[in-house]
Amino acid sequence: MDEKFQYLAATKGEFMVVSLVGAIDDAAEEQLSALYGEIEHQRPRFVVLNFHDVTLVERSAYRLLTMVQMLVRSELNGVIRSCGLKPKLRRLLEQEAILRQNEICDNVQIALNLFLQMRGKA
Repeated sequence: MDEKFQYLAATKGEFMVVSLVGAIDDAAEEQLSALYGEIEHQRPRFVVLNFHDVTLVERSAYRLLTMVQMLVRSELNGVIRSCGLKPKLRRLLEQEAILRQNEICDNVQIALNLFLQMRGKA
């Protein structure tokens, strides 16, 4: 049985790192909605979604994952990166157009370094 989904968000200034843990399935809807609300409230410019400890992503969660990304990109005019994806999960989410290939990094540190470079050019 997969671990129940939860997330841990850390915000510092315009940066937010969100660690996703467990199975992102039907039961994750409440937590994903809470994450959406937290991002909407904190209004970070740069967001990292860390999938390192995600055990499963079901189709039923695609809409909410997409909504979180759209919130950052469109409503907040921010930048989002996803990292820590296991190869099989990465392929699946890219094929389903849930994640954009150019928004995937190997790890949190690389994503944050990219954000720092972007911020320096702004």
